[in-house]
Amino acid sequence: MNEDQFWAFIDQSIATDGKANSLREQTQKLMCLLELLDKNSYLDFITQFKAKLFDAYTWDLWAVAYIAYNFTSESGFEEFRAWLISRGRQNFEAALADFHVAADLVLNYLPLQATGEESEEFCLRPLDFFEAVFGEHYYDLLPEDVYMYGDREPSGERWLPENLYAKYPELCQLFGRVQSDFL
Repeated sequence: MNEDQFWAFIDQSIATDGKANSLREQTQKLMCLLELLDKNSYLDFITQFKAKLFDAYTWDLWAVAYIAYNFTSESGFEEFRAWLISRGRQNFEAALADFHVAADLVLNYLPLQATGEESEEFCLRPLDFFEAVFGEHYYDLLPEDVYMYGDREPSGERWLPENLYAKYPELCQLFGRVQSDFL
């Protein structure tokens, strides 16, 4: 499965009938598509998914997640990045190019995609399903550079929580955060 095929799966899981579906409904649609794949194709999907999670492993996007949702942990930030993937290729790539787009996406979709639980399900359910169906841990089959990004620092300029307000004043204002929120 190449990158275009990966994004086709994500795009097919997004409602096209003019109504927005919940992330839980989108996950259900995605699972129906993934169930049709053989082991190697499914593993290719996971490889692409993990690569996209790594692509979005940036300090600027973590600042958006931290300011908007108070996602301070690695797992919370991973769920946020999975949510960005769920918004489709165009939105994901735009958010990578400009973190302000990610903030706009949060504002536009927050009422529809409000729970971290749904983001976690979108992130983990395909992985758990692979293990249940094929009886192997996907991480044993992935190239180490795809799976082990968690040992690396996010790309970009590092920030400390106490400096978020000074570094990202427009994001803080957008989400109603004040300096004392980060002290």
